[in-house]
Amino acid sequence: MKSKKNYPNFGHKYDGDFDGTLQTGDFGFGKCNEHWHDSFEVIYQMEGSRVHYINREKITLMPGDVIIIPPGITHSTPPAEEYFSAYVFGYIPEIIYSWELSLRNIKYLLAFSRETPLRRCIFRGDSELLGELRGEIKQLISYDNRPDMELMARSNIIKIHYLAYCLLNSDYSDNVSEFLGAVYRVIEDNFNNDISPYYIAEQLHISHSHLCHRLKAELGTTPNRLILRYRLAYAEKLLINRRDMSITDISYEVGINDTSYFIKCFKRSLGLTPLQYRATKCVPDSLAPNRPRYT
Repeated sequence: MKSKKNYPNFGHKYDGDFDGTLQTGDFGFGKCNEHWHDSFEVIYQMEGSRVHYINREKITLMPGDVIIIPPGITHSTPPAEEYFSAYVFGYIPEIIYSWELSLRNIKYLLAFSRETPLRRCIFRGDSELLGELRGEIKQLISYDNRPDMELMARSNIIKIHYLAYCLLNSDYSDNVSEFLGAVYRVIEDNFNNDISPYYIAEQLHISHSHLCHRLKAELGTTPNRLILRYRLAYAEKLLINRRDMSITDISYEVGINDTSYFIKCFKRSLGLTPLQYRATKCVPDSLAPNRPRYT
Protein backbone atom coordinates (compact mmCIF):
# COMPACT_ATOMS: atom_id res chain seq x y z
CA MET A 1 0.00 0.00 0.00
CA LYS A 2 2.80 2.39 0.82
CA SER A 3 4.61 4.06 -2.01
CA LYS A 4 8.03 5.66 -1.81
CA LYS A 5 7.91 9.29 -2.83
CA ASN A 6 9.76 12.52 -2.21
CA TYR A 7 8.09 15.87 -1.87
CA PRO A 8 8.74 18.13 -4.85
CA ASN A 9 10.20 21.57 -4.33
CA PHE A 10 7.01 23.58 -4.04
CA GLY A 11 6.60 27.25 -4.86
CA HIS A 12 5.17 29.68 -2.34
CA LYS A 13 1.69 28.21 -2.68
CA TYR A 14 1.12 24.55 -3.45
CA ASP A 15 -1.96 23.89 -5.57
CA GLY A 16 -1.24 20.25 -6.29
CA ASP A 17 -3.05 17.13 -5.17
CA PHE A 18 -4.35 18.31 -1.80
CA ASP A 19 -7.90 19.22 -2.87
CA GLY A 20 -9.55 16.37 -1.03
CA THR A 21 -6.99 13.80 -2.18
CA LEU A 22 -5.30 11.43 0.22
CA GLN A 23 -1.51 11.64 0.22
CA THR A 24 0.35 8.72 1.76
CA GLY A 25 3.75 7.12 1.68
CA ASP A 26 7.20 6.78 3.16
CA PHE A 27 9.25 9.91 2.70
CA GLY A 28 12.96 9.77 2.04
CA PHE A 29 15.75 12.27 2.49
CA GLY A 30 14.57 15.15 0.29
CA LYS A 31 13.64 18.61 1.47
CA CYS A 32 10.41 20.54 1.00
CA ASN A 33 10.70 24.26 0.35
CA GLU A 34 8.50 26.73 2.21
CA HIS A 35 4.93 26.62 0.89
CA TRP A 36 1.28 26.76 1.91
CA HIS A 37 -2.02 25.51 0.54
CA ASP A 38 -5.77 25.83 1.07
CA SER A 39 -6.11 22.38 2.61
CA PHE A 40 -5.45 20.86 5.99
CA GLU A 41 -2.33 18.73 6.18
CA VAL A 42 -1.95 15.98 8.78
CA ILE A 43 1.39 14.32 9.49
CA TYR A 44 1.70 11.16 11.56
CA GLN A 45 5.36 10.41 12.27
CA MET A 46 5.96 6.66 12.09
CA GLU A 47 9.72 6.08 12.24
CA GLY A 48 12.74 8.27 12.91
CA SER A 49 12.62 11.99 13.60
CA ARG A 50 11.87 14.82 11.21
CA VAL A 51 12.48 18.55 11.52
CA HIS A 52 9.74 20.89 10.24
CA TYR A 53 9.57 24.66 10.09
CA ILE A 54 5.97 25.80 10.58
CA ASN A 55 5.46 29.54 10.36
CA ARG A 56 9.28 29.49 10.50
CA GLU A 57 9.19 27.95 13.98
CA LYS A 58 11.31 24.82 14.29
CA ILE A 59 9.68 21.65 15.57
CA THR A 60 10.92 18.06 15.59
CA LEU A 61 8.41 15.25 15.16
CA MET A 62 9.23 11.98 16.89
CA PRO A 63 7.62 8.55 16.34
CA GLY A 64 3.95 8.66 17.34
CA ASP A 65 3.63 12.43 17.02
CA VAL A 66 0.69 13.84 15.08
CA ILE A 67 0.43 17.40 13.80
CA ILE A 68 -2.47 19.14 12.06
CA ILE A 69 -1.34 22.06 9.89
CA PRO A 70 -4.23 24.43 9.14
CA PRO A 71 -4.84 25.99 5.71
CA GLY A 72 -2.74 29.02 4.89
CA ILE A 73 0.13 28.14 7.23
CA THR A 74 3.59 28.22 5.66
CA HIS A 75 5.75 25.18 6.34
CA SER A 76 8.90 23.52 5.08
CA THR A 77 11.36 20.75 5.88
CA PRO A 78 15.17 20.73 5.51
CA PRO A 79 17.00 17.69 4.10
CA ALA A 80 16.75 14.77 6.52
CA GLU A 81 19.93 13.49 8.11
CA GLU A 82 18.63 9.95 8.51
CA TYR A 83 15.82 7.82 7.16
CA PHE A 84 12.32 8.36 8.51
CA SER A 85 8.76 7.51 7.50
CA ALA A 86 5.52 9.36 8.00
CA TYR A 87 1.94 9.27 6.85
CA VAL A 88 0.85 12.53 5.27
CA PHE A 89 -2.57 13.40 3.92
CA GLY A 90 -4.49 16.53 3.06
CA TYR A 91 -8.12 17.48 2.61
CA ILE A 92 -10.18 20.58 2.01
CA PRO A 93 -12.14 22.04 4.96
CA GLU A 94 -15.46 21.58 3.16
CA ILE A 95 -15.21 17.82 3.71
CA ILE A 96 -15.90 18.42 7.39
CA TYR A 97 -18.65 21.01 7.34
CA SER A 98 -20.50 19.26 4.53
CA TRP A 99 -20.78 15.95 6.37
CA GLU A 100 -23.90 16.93 8.29
CA LEU A 101 -26.13 19.89 7.62
CA SER A 102 -25.60 21.46 11.02
CA LEU A 103 -23.14 23.61 12.90
CA ARG A 104 -21.81 20.86 15.13
CA ASN A 105 -19.03 19.69 12.80
CA ILE A 106 -17.82 23.21 12.11
CA LYS A 107 -16.57 23.53 15.68
CA TYR A 108 -14.09 20.72 15.04
CA LEU A 109 -12.54 22.89 12.34
CA LEU A 110 -12.49 26.02 14.43
CA ALA A 111 -9.83 24.86 16.85
CA PHE A 112 -7.38 24.85 13.93
CA SER A 113 -6.90 28.09 12.03
CA ARG A 114 -4.11 30.48 11.13
CA GLU A 115 -4.48 32.04 14.56
CA THR A 116 -4.04 28.76 16.44
CA PRO A 117 -0.80 28.59 18.47
CA LEU A 118 1.50 25.94 17.05
CA ARG A 119 1.68 24.07 20.36
CA ARG A 120 -2.05 23.35 20.04
CA CYS A 121 -1.57 21.64 16.67
CA ILE A 122 0.88 18.98 17.91
CA PHE A 123 -0.29 15.85 19.72
CA ARG A 124 2.12 13.72 21.73
CA GLY A 125 1.93 11.11 24.46
CA ASP A 126 0.04 7.92 25.20
CA SER A 127 -3.47 9.01 26.10
CA GLU A 128 -6.45 6.89 25.09
CA LEU A 129 -7.82 9.70 22.92
CA LEU A 130 -4.53 10.09 21.10
CA GLY A 131 -4.45 6.33 20.55
CA GLU A 132 -7.89 6.61 18.92
CA LEU A 133 -6.65 9.49 16.79
CA ARG A 134 -3.70 7.44 15.53
CA GLY A 135 -6.04 4.53 14.84
CA GLU A 136 -8.34 6.70 12.71
CA ILE A 137 -5.34 7.91 10.70
CA LYS A 138 -4.18 4.35 10.08
CA GLN A 139 -7.66 3.32 8.99
CA LEU A 140 -7.91 6.30 6.67
CA ILE A 141 -4.54 5.45 5.13
CA SER A 142 -5.75 1.91 4.46
CA TYR A 143 -8.23 3.32 1.91
CA ASP A 144 -5.39 4.44 -0.36
CA ASN A 145 -5.90 3.50 -4.03
CA ARG A 146 -9.52 2.42 -3.51
CA PRO A 147 -11.87 3.89 -6.14
CA ASP A 148 -14.24 5.04 -3.38
CA MET A 149 -11.39 6.32 -1.20
CA GLU A 150 -12.76 9.84 -0.65
CA LEU A 151 -16.23 8.64 0.29
CA MET A 152 -14.83 6.09 2.73
CA ALA A 153 -12.34 8.55 4.22
CA ARG A 154 -14.80 11.32 5.04
CA SER A 155 -16.11 9.81 8.29
CA ASN A 156 -12.52 9.19 9.43
CA ILE A 157 -11.58 12.79 8.71
CA ILE A 158 -14.55 13.97 10.76
CA LYS A 159 -13.52 11.79 13.68
CA ILE A 160 -9.88 12.88 13.44
CA HIS A 161 -10.99 16.47 13.94
CA TYR A 162 -13.49 15.44 16.60
CA LEU A 163 -10.78 13.64 18.61
CA ALA A 164 -8.33 16.52 18.13
CA TYR A 165 -11.04 18.89 19.34
CA CYS A 166 -11.53 16.74 22.44
CA LEU A 167 -7.78 16.64 23.06
CA LEU A 168 -7.65 20.42 22.94
CA ASN A 169 -10.65 20.71 25.30
CA SER A 170 -10.78 24.46 24.84
CA ASP A 171 -13.18 27.21 23.85
CA TYR A 172 -10.39 29.01 22.03
CA SER A 173 -12.49 29.63 18.92
CA ASP A 174 -15.72 31.01 20.41
CA ASN A 175 -15.50 34.34 18.54
CA VAL A 176 -14.79 32.60 15.25
CA SER A 177 -17.62 30.15 15.91
CA GLU A 178 -20.12 32.97 16.39
CA PHE A 179 -19.26 34.50 13.01
CA LEU A 180 -19.25 31.23 11.08
CA GLY A 181 -22.43 30.14 12.80
CA ALA A 182 -24.17 33.29 11.56
CA VAL A 183 -22.90 32.71 8.01
CA TYR A 184 -23.97 29.10 8.09
CA ARG A 185 -27.48 29.92 9.32
CA VAL A 186 -28.04 32.38 6.46
CA ILE A 187 -26.95 29.72 3.96
CA GLU A 188 -29.05 27.05 5.68
CA ASP A 189 -32.17 29.21 5.44
CA ASN A 190 -31.64 30.31 1.84
CA PHE A 191 -29.47 27.80 -0.02
CA ASN A 192 -32.30 26.62 -2.30
CA ASN A 193 -33.01 30.18 -3.42
CA ASP A 194 -30.91 32.53 -5.51
CA ILE A 195 -28.53 33.27 -2.65
CA SER A 196 -25.31 35.22 -3.27
CA PRO A 197 -22.33 36.33 -1.17
CA TYR A 198 -23.73 39.87 -1.29
CA TYR A 199 -26.99 38.65 0.24
CA ILE A 200 -25.11 36.90 3.06
CA ALA A 201 -23.08 40.04 3.76
CA GLU A 202 -26.24 42.15 3.78
CA GLN A 203 -27.93 39.82 6.27
CA LEU A 204 -24.90 39.98 8.57
CA HIS A 205 -24.57 43.77 8.18
CA ILE A 206 -21.01 43.53 6.95
CA SER A 207 -19.33 44.33 3.64
CA HIS A 208 -18.89 41.76 0.89
CA SER A 209 -15.10 42.14 1.10
CA HIS A 210 -15.14 41.58 4.87
CA LEU A 211 -17.19 38.42 4.44
CA CYS A 212 -14.79 37.07 1.82
CA HIS A 213 -11.74 37.94 3.91
CA ARG A 214 -13.09 36.28 7.07
CA LEU A 215 -14.13 33.07 5.32
CA LYS A 216 -10.76 32.84 3.57
CA ALA A 217 -8.92 33.42 6.83
CA GLU A 218 -10.98 31.09 9.01
CA LEU A 219 -11.97 28.28 6.64
CA GLY A 220 -9.74 28.77 3.62
CA THR A 221 -12.75 29.02 1.32
CA THR A 222 -15.00 31.52 -0.45
CA PRO A 223 -18.71 32.29 0.06
CA ASN A 224 -19.61 30.75 -3.29
CA ARG A 225 -17.74 27.54 -2.49
CA LEU A 226 -19.43 27.38 0.91
CA ILE A 227 -22.88 27.79 -0.68
CA LEU A 228 -22.12 25.16 -3.31
CA ARG A 229 -20.76 22.74 -0.71
CA TYR A 230 -23.93 23.06 1.34
CA ARG A 231 -26.08 22.47 -1.74
CA LEU A 232 -24.12 19.38 -2.68
CA ALA A 233 -24.27 18.05 0.88
CA TYR A 234 -28.06 18.44 0.86
CA ALA A 235 -28.18 16.77 -2.55
CA GLU A 236 -26.32 13.78 -1.06
CA LYS A 237 -29.09 13.36 1.50
CA LEU A 238 -31.82 13.62 -1.14
CA LEU A 239 -30.11 11.09 -3.39
CA ILE A 240 -30.12 8.58 -0.55
CA ASN A 241 -33.43 9.35 1.16
CA ARG A 242 -35.62 10.46 -1.77
CA ARG A 243 -35.22 7.87 -4.49
CA ASP A 244 -38.47 9.09 -6.01
CA MET A 245 -36.77 12.36 -7.00
CA SER A 246 -35.02 12.62 -10.35
CA ILE A 247 -31.58 14.20 -10.70
CA THR A 248 -33.18 17.26 -12.27
CA ASP A 249 -35.66 17.53 -9.38
CA ILE A 250 -32.84 17.34 -6.86
CA SER A 251 -30.78 19.90 -8.78
CA TYR A 252 -33.64 22.40 -8.62
CA GLU A 253 -34.46 21.51 -5.02
CA VAL A 254 -30.96 22.50 -3.88
CA GLY A 255 -31.01 25.77 -5.80
CA ILE A 256 -29.04 24.81 -8.93
CA ASN A 257 -31.24 25.43 -11.96
CA ASP A 258 -28.85 23.87 -14.47
CA THR A 259 -28.82 20.07 -14.21
CA SER A 260 -25.69 19.67 -16.31
CA TYR A 261 -23.82 22.12 -14.07
CA PHE A 262 -25.12 20.31 -10.98
CA ILE A 263 -23.85 16.95 -12.26
CA LYS A 264 -20.49 18.48 -13.15
CA CYS A 265 -20.07 20.06 -9.70
CA PHE A 266 -21.20 16.90 -7.91
CA LYS A 267 -18.75 14.70 -9.79
CA ARG A 268 -15.91 17.17 -9.27
CA SER A 269 -16.60 17.17 -5.53
CA LEU A 270 -17.26 13.48 -4.89
CA GLY A 271 -15.70 11.72 -7.86
CA LEU A 272 -19.05 10.17 -8.84
CA THR A 273 -22.06 11.36 -10.79
CA PRO A 274 -25.28 11.74 -8.77
CA LEU A 275 -26.63 8.49 -10.23
CA GLN A 276 -23.43 6.62 -9.41
CA TYR A 277 -23.46 8.03 -5.88
CA ARG A 278 -27.07 6.95 -5.40
CA ALA A 279 -26.22 3.45 -6.63
CA THR A 280 -23.34 3.11 -4.13
CA LYS A 281 -25.37 4.38 -1.18
CA CYS A 282 -28.78 2.80 -1.73
CA VAL A 283 -27.91 -0.68 -0.47
CA PRO A 284 -29.58 -2.89 2.13
CA ASP A 285 -28.93 -1.74 5.70
CA SER A 286 -27.16 -5.01 6.46
CA LEU A 287 -24.58 -4.20 3.80
CA ALA A 288 -24.25 -0.48 4.38
CA PRO A 289 -21.10 0.74 6.13
CA ASN A 290 -21.50 2.30 9.56
CA ARG A 291 -21.24 6.08 9.30
CA PRO A 292 -20.99 7.42 12.85
CA ARG A 293 -22.18 10.86 13.87
CA TYR A 294 -20.28 12.88 16.43
CA THR A 295 -22.04 15.54 18.45
